[in-house]
Parts: sequence; structure tokens; C-alpha cells
Amino acid sequence: MSNPHFERATKRLHDGTNNEVVRAQAEATLALAYEQRTANLIALFSEGFAGRGIDYAGLETQIRERLGLS
Repeated sequence: MSNPHFERATKRLHDGTNNEVVRAQAEATLALAYEQRTANLIALFSEGFAGRGIDYAGLETQIRERLGLS
């Protein structure tokens, strides 16, 4: 799975109407937030806070999906 917001932003820009360009800007912002969340998941996973109730298998699954590795 890749970043769905990036794909939508790209498509909206190709459509070219004023409304679509504004919507593409919103999708681009969401795409950045999506990428930041992925980076935060990776940082959390790599820190290894053992014993704090963190589901590392679930984190790994989310990271792999976001990076298109599953």
C-alpha cells in the first residue's frame, strides 16, 4: 500500500480545474501527515519500549503496509 493521499493529490492536479487544485493541496497536506505518522511508527518501533504495553507485531505490520512491504 502506498500513500493514498499522494495518489489522489497527483490525480487532482492532472484534472486541472481550480477546485481540483485546491483539493490537491488538501490531499498533499494529508500525504505529509501520513508520511510523518509512518516515520513516528518506525521511531517507536526502533526505540523498543519493552514492557509498556506496545504491540510490536502490530507496529511492524502497520509499518510494512505503509512501506508497501507486505
